[in-house]
Formats: sequence, structure tokens, C-alpha cells
Amino acid sequence: MAETAIIGGGISGLATAYFLEQNGAKDIILLEAGAETGGKLKTRKTQHYLIEEGPDAYVAAKPVIGKLIEKLDLQQEVIAPQHNTFFIYSGKKLQEVPAGLSALVPADIGAFLRTELISWQGKIRLVLERLVPSAKGTEDESLAAFIERRFGREMLQKLAGPLFAGIHAGGANELSLEASFPQFRKMEKEFGSITKAVLTRRKQNPTPPPIFHSFKNGMQTLPDAIRQHLKQTSVIMGAKVRSIAYFRDKWHIQTESTQIEAEKVILAVPAFTASEILSQLDKPLSAALGSIRHSSSTIITFGFRQEQVQNPLKGTGFLVPAPEQENISAVTFSSAKWAGRAAQAHVLFRAFLNKNKKFRKTDTESIMGSVQKELSGILGIEGVPELTDLRHWANGQPVYDMEHLQRVNHIETLLLQHPGIHVTGASYRGAGIADCVRQAKEVAEKVSA
Repeated sequence: MAETAIIGGGISGLATAYFLEQNGAKDIILLEAGAETGGKLKTRKTQHYLIEEGPDAYVAAKPVIGKLIEKLDLQQEVIAPQHNTFFIYSGKKLQEVPAGLSALVPADIGAFLRTELISWQGKIRLVLERLVPSAKGTEDESLAAFIERRFGREMLQKLAGPLFAGIHAGGANELSLEASFPQFRKMEKEFGSITKAVLTRRKQNPTPPPIFHSFKNGMQTLPDAIRQHLKQTSVIMGAKVRSIAYFRDKWHIQTESTQIEAEKVILAVPAFTASEILSQLDKPLSAALGSIRHSSSTIITFGFRQEQVQNPLKGTGFLVPAPEQENISAVTFSSAKWAGRAAQAHVLFRAFLNKNKKFRKTDTESIMGSVQKELSGILGIEGVPELTDLRHWANGQPVYDMEHLQRVNHIETLLLQHPGIHVTGASYRGAGIADCVRQAKEVAEKVSA
């Protein structure tokens, strides 16, 4: 019988196993339904390109992931973006976002005043943000309501909406501020203004490091390194869990081919998968897990020869505001953003499909054709790509809507009825890689205690 069984071999499950071992656990079983661990952190290499099938970066500012990278001895593998600018595709042209404006407060006043992205009325409204009174009370609000209240509608529609909704699944009008960007509410309460908060932090740290980092050989470097460091964990592949039951003072985990016994169980899978696994054990808990919303995403990767692309690609990519979206919601200039993503004289792009476009496998060729045509028109690309690759993640991202935190609180209350069962992962209290690592560390400490 295992001391702890972990269901799910993505970054959450692997990190949980790692932290359990760090806390002294000796007998761990990790069950992964697929043929490989790593979850969405998948990197594939071709002759000329390095392709990320999932996330291409992590938030470096969150301490827990930095400490993990140090323990895994990966510091030499970490890379920062080669550019710190990006664009908004608005009015049928790419417009550079002035420095600092991604934090909602311009760092270069001259560039801010010159930009055509925001009208003069919008610029004045942004500057007046420091005079907007703080919200009274503790009631949550949508991200859109917060941005519009503090910075105005134009800032929401032109920049903040596409930027922050691109980080989290869902539109800005449905995202909970407390669930998705709690730091904004904290800044408002502490400083009375986002502008004052950002300017204060810039004085304290005039040259902050880039927000996002990646790895020389792609994001799969992280889960691969974690697995290599596991010494007390037995990883079983192709072990899809059907159900969990408790009798004779232990948990019985039924897979498609065998039954495994454990003292404690950690479900490091999406909430809807946990819902299916626990459906026979506790129907109210299963229903609560199933109520957490998820959104699908589609990434189309293109590789071209450098001579085919007219745009100089002096940035990390561009976003498209929702009212102007056709097929594309965002594009990453992968080979310009990160070193080593394309061979010399080649360029690599990742285009994200507009979520209003429903994906069907039968439409794969037409989707790639439509996206390629739109991308070529925006960037002045001639001819056909050397590489085309489509990755659809069905229900791949949780939507932190206005009811999300209430759902998570309810789930955590129901779990108290089942000592020994825990959940962790992107579905709950942080969807990014760094947040998944943090939650894995927290659940490992809870289980170890």
C-alpha cells in the first residue's frame, strides 16, 4: 500500500510528488492516464523549429517557481525574452504599446503622448486614474468593471481587455478580479491608486527583470527535470483512474486494469476529471467540481523562411481587441521573442484562434488556411509556410468567473468530509505554471502535516 497516490502527471502532479519527497515522504505512486508526463508543457523539435504545444513561458516574479528552478539546478537553462515590446492590431495596423503601459501606467511619457493607439480623451482619462476614489467595501467585481472604473472604457477595450483576457481564459467582463488579478485590488487598497502603486514600485526597482521567462530547450524542460529528481515516486503511465472508494481504513483507487491502495490521495487533474473520478464516492462533491467552468483554446503554429516575411518582427507579438477580431485573437513572434525557436533564416509564429470560432476537427484545414491568410496580410508574408501545426486544447483552461471563488470554497468545505483526499491544480486558486507549483507545495505541506 502506498503512503500517497497522486492522480495526474502534469506539472501539478509532478511538483506535488517532488515537494512530498522534500518533506520526507517515502512511498508515492503517481498515476498518469496518458503516455507521457508533463501535461500541457510539451515541446517538440523539428529540423528547423522548436514548437511549444502549450504555454511558452512562466511568471518569473513568483518566488516559489524560482526556488524550485534553483533546486532542480536549471538556472543555466532559463532565458528571458529578446524584446520587451508588443503590439496591438487596431485600425487595420500594428501599433506599438508604449513602454510600461502593459502595467497600465506609461513609463515613457513621450511615447505615450505620441501613440495613436489611445485617443487624447483616453490618455487624459488614464492620467486621471490617480484621482479616482478607491472602492468601498470588499465586494468583488469583474476585471472589466475594475479597469473601466479606474482607467476608462477606452483603456479597457483597446489594451487591458485583450491583454488580461489573453492571460486568463474568458472575457474581461466575466473574470472575477479577486480570483484572476487580486493584486490590483490590493494595490488599490494600499495606495489608493494603481498609478501610485506602480510608480512607487518603479522608484524602488527602476529596472525590474522581465515578467516572463522560459527555457533554452522549451517549457518541457521543467516537468522533465522534476521527474528526473523523483527518487521515492513510482510513475505509472497509461493508468486512467475510474473511481475511488474508502473501506478497510484505506483508499482504493480503481484504474482500467488494476486497483491501488493508498493512505492519502491527491487529485492533480482538471476539476471536471476529478468530478468524474469522485462521482461514485460523493455526488455533491462531484457536482461542485463539475461546476467549475473551463474554456478551450486552439494554437496554430507556422514556420516560414525569413525572406518570406516583410515585417521586421521587433517585438514579442500582437493582440487583437475583441471588436476587431476575425480569426486571430493574438500572435506570438516565437523566434523573435525567444532565442533558439527557429534556425537561422527561419521564423516561427504562434497564432491563437478567436474563441468565438468553434473548433471542429473536420475544419482543421480550413481553419489553418484562414488564419494563415489573415496572418500573412497583417505581417506581409508571401508564399506558403514550411511548417503548419495545430494544437487544440479542449477545456484546457479554467475560467475564473464571478462565482469561481465561491465554488472553490464550497469544494474545500465538502472535502473536509473525506480526510485523506486533496485536490490541486489550475482549476482552483491560480491557473499559471507558477501558481500550480505554489498550490502543489501547499498541498504537499498539508498532506505531510
